[in-house]
Amino acid sequence: MFLNCENDKKRSFISGFLQILVVAILVSSILSGCDKEDLPWYQKKVIEDLTPQGQPNVSFDHCTLTDANIDTLVFGLHVHGEHQTSQPTLDAIDDIGLKWVLNGFHWPTIEGEKDAYRIAENYDHFFLAMAQRDVQVLMSVGNYWPTWLEDSEELKDELYELTKLLVKRYRPGGDFAQENGLGNYGVRYWEMINEPNYPCCGWGPHGGQQPVNSALYAELMSEMHRAIREEAPDVFILLGGLSSTDLYQDPIEFLDDIYSYGGKDAFDILAYHPYDQYQNLAATQAGLRLKMAEYGDGNKPIWITELGDPDLSTGPNGELSQVDLFDVSAAQFSDMEAFFWLGMHDFTGQNETWGILQNNQSPRQPIYNHVKAFVDSIYP
Repeated sequence: MFLNCENDKKRSFISGFLQILVVAILVSSILSGCDKEDLPWYQKKVIEDLTPQGQPNVSFDHCTLTDANIDTLVFGLHVHGEHQTSQPTLDAIDDIGLKWVLNGFHWPTIEGEKDAYRIAENYDHFFLAMAQRDVQVLMSVGNYWPTWLEDSEELKDELYELTKLLVKRYRPGGDFAQENGLGNYGVRYWEMINEPNYPCCGWGPHGGQQPVNSALYAELMSEMHRAIREEAPDVFILLGGLSSTDLYQDPIEFLDDIYSYGGKDAFDILAYHPYDQYQNLAATQAGLRLKMAEYGDGNKPIWITELGDPDLSTGPNGELSQVDLFDVSAAQFSDMEAFFWLGMHDFTGQNETWGILQNNQSPRQPIYNHVKAFVDSIYP
Protein backbone atom coordinates (compact mmCIF):
# COMPACT_ATOMS: atom_id res chain seq x y z
CA MET A 1 0.00 0.00 0.00
CA PHE A 2 2.75 2.43 0.90
CA LEU A 3 4.59 1.53 -2.23
CA ASN A 4 1.46 2.02 -4.29
CA CYS A 5 0.87 5.42 -2.69
CA GLU A 6 4.42 6.47 -3.44
CA ASN A 7 4.04 5.32 -7.05
CA ASP A 8 0.79 7.24 -7.36
CA LYS A 9 2.53 10.37 -6.10
CA LYS A 10 5.35 9.86 -8.56
CA ARG A 11 2.94 9.33 -11.42
CA SER A 12 1.01 12.44 -10.40
CA PHE A 13 4.22 14.48 -10.18
CA ILE A 14 5.50 13.21 -13.54
CA SER A 15 2.13 13.85 -15.19
CA GLY A 16 2.05 17.41 -13.87
CA PHE A 17 5.64 18.03 -14.91
CA LEU A 18 4.97 16.76 -18.42
CA GLN A 19 1.93 19.00 -18.75
CA ILE A 20 4.00 22.02 -17.72
CA LEU A 21 6.75 20.98 -20.14
CA VAL A 22 4.32 20.64 -23.06
CA VAL A 23 2.85 24.08 -22.34
CA ALA A 24 6.34 25.57 -22.16
CA ILE A 25 7.29 24.02 -25.50
CA LEU A 26 4.09 25.29 -27.14
CA VAL A 27 4.66 28.81 -25.80
CA SER A 28 8.28 28.71 -26.94
CA SER A 29 7.22 27.54 -30.39
CA ILE A 30 4.64 30.29 -30.70
CA LEU A 31 7.12 32.94 -29.64
CA SER A 32 9.78 31.50 -31.91
CA GLY A 33 7.31 31.43 -34.80
CA CYS A 34 6.54 35.10 -34.21
CA ASP A 35 10.25 35.90 -34.35
CA LYS A 36 10.65 33.97 -37.61
CA GLU A 37 7.78 35.87 -39.18
CA ASP A 38 9.74 39.05 -38.58
CA LEU A 39 12.72 37.72 -40.55
CA PRO A 40 13.23 38.41 -44.24
CA TRP A 41 12.11 35.57 -46.54
CA TYR A 42 15.67 34.65 -47.36
CA GLN A 43 16.54 33.84 -43.73
CA LYS A 44 13.66 31.44 -43.12
CA LYS A 45 14.92 28.44 -45.01
CA VAL A 46 17.93 26.85 -46.66
CA ILE A 47 17.89 23.88 -48.98
CA GLU A 48 18.13 20.51 -47.28
CA ASP A 49 21.57 19.18 -48.13
CA LEU A 50 21.38 15.53 -49.09
CA THR A 51 24.88 15.38 -50.53
CA PRO A 52 27.60 14.17 -48.13
CA GLN A 53 30.80 16.18 -48.25
CA GLY A 54 33.46 14.59 -50.39
CA GLN A 55 31.16 12.05 -52.02
CA PRO A 56 29.24 13.64 -54.91
CA ASN A 57 26.76 11.54 -56.83
CA VAL A 58 27.93 12.86 -60.17
CA SER A 59 29.44 11.95 -63.52
CA PHE A 60 31.28 14.38 -65.77
CA ASP A 61 31.54 11.97 -68.70
CA HIS A 62 29.23 14.18 -70.78
CA CYS A 63 31.36 17.31 -70.31
CA THR A 64 33.27 18.85 -73.21
CA LEU A 65 35.41 21.94 -73.63
CA THR A 66 34.67 24.38 -76.43
CA ASP A 67 36.97 24.67 -79.44
CA ALA A 68 36.08 28.34 -79.98
CA ASN A 69 38.60 31.11 -79.32
CA ILE A 70 38.24 32.74 -75.92
CA ASP A 71 38.32 36.54 -75.90
CA THR A 72 41.32 38.46 -74.60
CA LEU A 73 41.79 42.09 -73.54
CA VAL A 74 38.48 41.95 -71.68
CA PHE A 75 37.47 44.68 -69.25
CA GLY A 76 33.95 45.15 -67.96
CA LEU A 77 31.75 46.42 -65.16
CA HIS A 78 29.11 44.63 -63.11
CA VAL A 79 25.65 45.92 -63.99
CA HIS A 80 22.85 44.63 -61.80
CA GLY A 81 19.56 45.14 -60.05
CA GLU A 82 16.92 47.79 -60.48
CA HIS A 83 19.23 50.19 -62.32
CA GLN A 84 20.53 47.74 -64.93
CA THR A 85 18.69 49.58 -67.72
CA SER A 86 18.21 53.00 -66.16
CA GLN A 87 18.99 55.90 -68.46
CA PRO A 88 22.00 57.01 -66.37
CA THR A 89 23.39 53.46 -66.62
CA LEU A 90 22.99 53.38 -70.39
CA ASP A 91 24.42 56.89 -70.67
CA ALA A 92 27.46 55.81 -68.64
CA ILE A 93 28.01 52.75 -70.84
CA ASP A 94 27.93 55.00 -73.90
CA ASP A 95 30.10 57.71 -72.38
CA ILE A 96 32.74 55.33 -71.08
CA GLY A 97 32.78 53.26 -74.26
CA LEU A 98 32.22 50.06 -72.27
CA LYS A 99 32.37 46.86 -74.32
CA TRP A 100 31.64 44.26 -71.61
CA VAL A 101 29.30 43.93 -68.63
CA LEU A 102 28.66 41.18 -66.08
CA ASN A 103 25.18 40.51 -64.79
CA GLY A 104 23.34 37.59 -63.21
CA PHE A 105 19.90 36.04 -63.34
CA HIS A 106 18.08 36.36 -60.02
CA TRP A 107 16.33 33.01 -59.78
CA PRO A 108 13.40 33.99 -57.48
CA THR A 109 12.57 36.89 -59.81
CA ILE A 110 12.16 34.66 -62.85
CA GLU A 111 10.66 31.61 -61.11
CA GLY A 112 8.96 32.84 -57.97
CA GLU A 113 6.72 29.79 -58.11
CA LYS A 114 7.70 26.40 -59.47
CA ASP A 115 7.49 26.28 -63.28
CA ALA A 116 5.95 29.77 -63.42
CA TYR A 117 8.65 31.51 -65.43
CA ARG A 118 8.90 35.27 -65.97
CA ILE A 119 12.12 35.45 -67.94
CA ALA A 120 11.36 37.80 -70.82
CA GLU A 121 9.54 40.30 -68.60
CA ASN A 122 12.61 40.72 -66.40
CA TYR A 123 15.57 40.48 -68.79
CA ASP A 124 14.60 41.16 -72.40
CA HIS A 125 14.87 44.92 -71.93
CA PHE A 126 18.38 44.57 -70.52
CA PHE A 127 19.61 42.38 -73.36
CA LEU A 128 18.02 44.60 -75.99
CA ALA A 129 19.83 47.63 -74.54
CA MET A 130 23.14 45.74 -74.57
CA ALA A 131 22.58 44.46 -78.11
CA GLN A 132 21.87 47.96 -79.38
CA ARG A 133 25.28 49.01 -78.04
CA ASP A 134 27.06 45.81 -79.12
CA VAL A 135 28.06 45.21 -75.50
CA GLN A 136 29.11 41.66 -74.66
CA VAL A 137 27.55 40.10 -71.55
CA LEU A 138 28.98 37.59 -69.11
CA MET A 139 25.92 36.14 -67.42
CA SER A 140 25.80 34.23 -64.15
CA VAL A 141 23.09 31.59 -63.68
CA GLY A 142 21.84 29.63 -60.65
CA ASN A 143 22.11 32.41 -58.08
CA TYR A 144 19.85 32.92 -55.03
CA TRP A 145 17.72 29.79 -54.89
CA PRO A 146 13.96 30.24 -54.42
CA THR A 147 12.56 29.11 -51.09
CA TRP A 148 9.98 26.76 -52.60
CA LEU A 149 12.76 24.25 -53.31
CA GLU A 150 12.54 21.33 -50.92
CA ASP A 151 15.83 19.45 -51.23
CA SER A 152 18.98 19.13 -53.29
CA GLU A 153 17.44 16.63 -55.73
CA GLU A 154 14.76 19.12 -56.66
CA LEU A 155 17.42 21.83 -56.78
CA LYS A 156 19.41 19.88 -59.37
CA ASP A 157 16.37 19.12 -61.52
CA GLU A 158 15.04 22.66 -61.45
CA LEU A 159 18.43 24.25 -62.07
CA TYR A 160 18.91 22.06 -65.14
CA GLU A 161 15.52 23.13 -66.54
CA LEU A 162 16.07 26.79 -65.72
CA THR A 163 19.53 26.82 -67.31
CA LYS A 164 18.22 25.23 -70.51
CA LEU A 165 15.46 27.84 -70.79
CA LEU A 166 17.84 30.75 -70.21
CA VAL A 167 20.49 29.52 -72.64
CA LYS A 168 17.90 28.69 -75.29
CA ARG A 169 16.54 32.20 -75.10
CA TYR A 170 19.71 34.26 -74.76
CA ARG A 171 22.41 32.24 -76.55
CA PRO A 172 23.89 33.72 -79.76
CA GLY A 173 21.13 33.56 -82.34
CA GLY A 174 18.69 32.22 -79.74
CA ASP A 175 14.99 32.88 -79.37
CA PHE A 176 15.54 36.44 -78.13
CA ALA A 177 17.85 37.34 -81.03
CA GLN A 178 15.47 35.84 -83.57
CA GLU A 179 12.43 37.66 -82.15
CA ASN A 180 14.24 41.00 -82.30
CA GLY A 181 16.19 40.66 -85.56
CA LEU A 182 19.57 40.67 -83.78
CA GLY A 183 21.31 38.08 -85.92
CA ASN A 184 23.82 36.08 -83.92
CA TYR A 185 23.90 38.37 -80.89
CA GLY A 186 23.65 36.66 -77.53
CA VAL A 187 25.42 35.53 -74.38
CA ARG A 188 28.64 33.67 -75.16
CA TYR A 189 29.93 33.42 -71.58
CA TRP A 190 28.00 31.64 -68.82
CA GLU A 191 29.06 31.41 -65.17
CA MET A 192 27.79 28.50 -63.05
CA ILE A 193 26.72 30.13 -59.74
CA ASN A 194 28.64 33.04 -58.25
CA GLU A 195 31.04 32.34 -55.35
CA PRO A 196 30.06 28.74 -54.53
CA ASN A 197 32.73 28.65 -51.78
CA TYR A 198 31.13 31.59 -49.94
CA PRO A 199 27.47 31.50 -48.75
CA CYS A 200 26.60 35.08 -49.46
CA CYS A 201 26.28 36.22 -53.00
CA GLY A 202 24.79 33.49 -55.14
CA TRP A 203 25.27 30.22 -53.28
CA GLY A 204 21.96 29.43 -51.61
CA PRO A 205 19.02 31.73 -50.86
CA HIS A 206 20.02 35.38 -50.55
CA GLY A 207 21.34 35.82 -47.02
CA GLY A 208 20.32 32.29 -46.06
CA GLN A 209 23.81 31.03 -45.14
CA GLN A 210 23.49 27.82 -47.17
CA PRO A 211 26.42 25.63 -46.04
CA VAL A 212 29.25 25.53 -48.56
CA ASN A 213 29.51 22.07 -50.08
CA SER A 214 31.88 21.42 -52.98
CA ALA A 215 30.28 18.02 -53.58
CA LEU A 216 26.83 19.54 -54.05
CA TYR A 217 28.30 22.24 -56.27
CA ALA A 218 29.93 19.53 -58.42
CA GLU A 219 26.52 17.93 -58.92
CA LEU A 220 24.96 21.28 -59.83
CA MET A 221 27.72 22.25 -62.26
CA SER A 222 27.36 18.89 -63.99
CA GLU A 223 23.66 19.62 -64.57
CA MET A 224 24.30 23.21 -65.67
CA HIS A 225 27.06 22.13 -68.05
CA ARG A 226 24.72 19.56 -69.60
CA ALA A 227 21.97 22.15 -70.07
CA ILE A 228 24.33 24.74 -71.58
CA ARG A 229 25.97 22.37 -74.04
CA GLU A 230 22.63 20.94 -75.16
CA GLU A 231 21.47 24.40 -76.19
CA ALA A 232 24.74 26.09 -77.20
CA PRO A 233 27.71 23.76 -77.82
CA ASP A 234 30.17 26.56 -78.67
CA VAL A 235 29.65 29.01 -75.80
CA PHE A 236 32.10 29.39 -72.92
CA ILE A 237 31.40 28.04 -69.44
CA LEU A 238 32.98 29.54 -66.33
CA LEU A 239 33.49 27.86 -62.99
CA GLY A 240 31.63 29.95 -60.43
CA GLY A 241 33.91 32.81 -59.39
CA LEU A 242 35.75 31.70 -56.25
CA SER A 243 36.16 34.22 -53.45
CA SER A 244 39.64 34.63 -51.98
CA THR A 245 38.28 35.54 -48.55
CA ASP A 246 39.07 33.00 -45.83
CA LEU A 247 35.70 33.21 -44.10
CA TYR A 248 34.52 29.91 -45.58
CA GLN A 249 36.14 27.20 -47.70
CA ASP A 250 39.57 28.15 -49.01
CA PRO A 251 39.35 28.62 -52.80
CA ILE A 252 42.39 26.44 -53.56
CA GLU A 253 40.92 23.67 -51.41
CA PHE A 254 37.53 24.08 -53.11
CA LEU A 255 39.17 23.97 -56.53
CA ASP A 256 41.08 20.85 -55.57
CA ASP A 257 37.80 19.23 -54.59
CA ILE A 258 36.26 20.00 -57.98
CA TYR A 259 39.23 18.52 -59.82
CA SER A 260 39.31 15.45 -57.58
CA TYR A 261 35.64 14.81 -58.37
CA GLY A 262 36.52 14.77 -62.09
CA GLY A 263 35.21 18.25 -63.01
CA LYS A 264 38.16 19.32 -65.17
CA ASP A 265 36.20 19.39 -68.44
CA ALA A 266 33.10 20.98 -66.94
CA PHE A 267 34.42 24.54 -67.37
CA ASP A 268 36.37 26.42 -70.02
CA ILE A 269 37.50 29.29 -67.79
CA LEU A 270 38.34 29.59 -64.10
CA ALA A 271 36.78 32.69 -62.54
CA TYR A 272 38.36 34.25 -59.45
CA HIS A 273 37.71 37.13 -57.02
CA PRO A 274 41.05 38.23 -55.48
CA TYR A 275 39.69 40.59 -52.82
CA ASP A 276 42.56 40.10 -50.39
CA GLN A 277 45.14 39.17 -53.04
CA TYR A 278 45.00 42.14 -55.42
CA GLN A 279 48.47 43.49 -54.61
CA ASN A 280 50.23 40.98 -56.88
CA LEU A 281 47.75 39.45 -59.29
CA ALA A 282 50.46 37.69 -61.28
CA ALA A 283 51.48 35.77 -58.17
CA THR A 284 47.85 35.14 -57.25
CA GLN A 285 47.15 33.58 -60.62
CA ALA A 286 50.40 31.61 -60.51
CA GLY A 287 49.23 30.02 -57.27
CA LEU A 288 45.98 29.00 -58.92
CA ARG A 289 47.83 27.58 -61.91
CA LEU A 290 49.95 25.39 -59.67
CA LYS A 291 46.80 23.67 -58.45
CA MET A 292 45.35 23.53 -61.96
CA ALA A 293 48.59 22.05 -63.30
CA GLU A 294 48.39 19.21 -60.78
CA TYR A 295 45.41 18.02 -62.81
CA GLY A 296 46.86 18.80 -66.24
CA ASP A 297 44.82 21.98 -66.57
CA GLY A 298 47.50 24.65 -66.18
CA ASN A 299 46.84 26.37 -69.52
CA LYS A 300 43.17 27.11 -68.94
CA PRO A 301 42.32 30.86 -68.81
CA ILE A 302 41.82 32.59 -65.46
CA TRP A 303 39.40 35.52 -65.47
CA ILE A 304 39.27 38.04 -62.63
CA THR A 305 35.51 38.49 -62.63
CA GLU A 306 35.02 40.50 -59.43
CA LEU A 307 37.00 43.07 -57.51
CA GLY A 308 35.95 46.37 -56.07
CA ASP A 309 34.89 46.63 -52.44
CA PRO A 310 37.41 48.83 -50.62
CA ASP A 311 36.24 47.58 -47.21
CA LEU A 312 37.47 44.05 -47.98
CA SER A 313 40.74 45.05 -49.61
CA THR A 314 43.63 46.07 -47.37
CA GLY A 315 47.13 47.09 -48.26
CA PRO A 316 50.33 47.53 -46.22
CA ASN A 317 49.00 50.73 -44.67
CA GLY A 318 45.38 49.69 -44.20
CA GLU A 319 42.31 50.09 -46.37
CA LEU A 320 42.59 51.63 -49.80
CA SER A 321 40.17 54.15 -51.18
CA GLN A 322 37.89 53.03 -53.98
CA VAL A 323 39.82 54.86 -56.66
CA ASP A 324 43.20 53.72 -55.32
CA LEU A 325 42.05 50.11 -55.33
CA PHE A 326 40.92 50.47 -58.92
CA ASP A 327 44.17 52.10 -60.01
CA VAL A 328 46.31 49.44 -58.30
CA SER A 329 44.26 46.68 -59.92
CA ALA A 330 44.01 48.26 -63.37
CA ALA A 331 47.77 48.84 -63.45
CA GLN A 332 48.11 45.03 -63.48
CA PHE A 333 45.79 44.56 -66.45
CA SER A 334 48.62 43.18 -68.57
CA ASP A 335 48.85 40.29 -66.10
CA MET A 336 45.13 39.48 -66.48
CA GLU A 337 43.18 37.78 -69.24
CA ALA A 338 39.97 39.51 -68.15
CA PHE A 339 39.04 42.00 -65.43
CA PHE A 340 35.52 42.90 -64.24
CA TRP A 341 35.13 45.71 -61.72
CA LEU A 342 32.25 45.76 -59.23
CA GLY A 343 30.69 47.87 -60.40
CA MET A 344 28.37 50.32 -62.03
CA HIS A 345 26.04 50.70 -59.03
CA ASP A 346 25.95 50.84 -55.27
CA PHE A 347 24.02 48.16 -53.42
CA THR A 348 20.65 49.28 -52.09
CA GLY A 349 20.68 49.69 -48.32
CA GLN A 350 24.45 49.58 -47.98
CA ASN A 351 26.84 52.43 -47.28
CA GLU A 352 29.77 51.03 -49.22
CA THR A 353 30.80 53.03 -52.26
CA TRP A 354 30.80 50.15 -54.71
CA GLY A 355 29.55 51.96 -57.79
CA ILE A 356 31.02 54.41 -60.24
CA LEU A 357 27.49 55.84 -60.14
CA GLN A 358 26.12 57.12 -56.85
CA ASN A 359 22.76 56.13 -55.40
CA ASN A 360 21.21 59.12 -57.16
CA GLN A 361 22.71 57.73 -60.40
CA SER A 362 25.09 60.64 -60.95
CA PRO A 363 28.78 59.88 -61.67
CA ARG A 364 30.87 59.33 -58.56
CA GLN A 365 34.18 61.13 -58.84
CA PRO A 366 37.02 60.56 -59.19
CA ILE A 367 36.38 56.84 -59.80
CA TYR A 368 34.11 57.47 -62.81
CA ASN A 369 36.77 59.41 -64.69
CA HIS A 370 39.47 56.88 -63.76
CA VAL A 371 37.43 54.04 -65.22
CA LYS A 372 36.69 56.05 -68.35
CA ALA A 373 40.37 56.90 -68.85
CA PHE A 374 41.32 53.25 -68.39
CA VAL A 375 38.79 52.08 -70.98
CA ASP A 376 40.12 54.74 -73.39
CA SER A 377 43.63 53.42 -72.87
CA ILE A 378 42.81 49.78 -73.67
CA TYR A 379 40.17 50.34 -76.37
CA PRO A 380 41.51 53.39 -78.23
